[in-house]
Amino acid sequence: MGVYAETNFTIECETKKAAKEVIKILKKATKKANKENDLNTYGKELELSNDGITVYGFEDSNRYQNLEWRCEQIWEMIKDIPGVYRFDAPFLSEAEGMSFENELDLGNLLKRMKKAKKNNKK
Repeated sequence: MGVYAETNFTIECETKKAAKEVIKILKKATKKANKENDLNTYGKELELSNDGITVYGFEDSNRYQNLEWRCEQIWEMIKDIPGVYRFDAPFLSEAEGMSFENELDLGNLLKRMKKAKKNNKK
């Protein structure tokens, strides 16, 4: 069983030509994967920024390790395009996390609250 993760990634380019080439390559890679019944995609919801030099995309996976691999693949596909200089993909995951607590002593808590209130008045 895996841990779901997603990223809203950003690819920064120096030119509009480079940004358009990034989108072209990622769409082509996803189309090829789909034809081969490969479930991998390489950027969903790809779009250009208003200035035309930044590419925004979304990617997710039911296993965060797969998402890491896919992001590495995206970088490998685009890193040699002249004008591409940054790929940033922060992850948001649904890991269960942790929670710790001690049994609460309400009598002691009330004493500490009264003492704190008294100290704040000084």
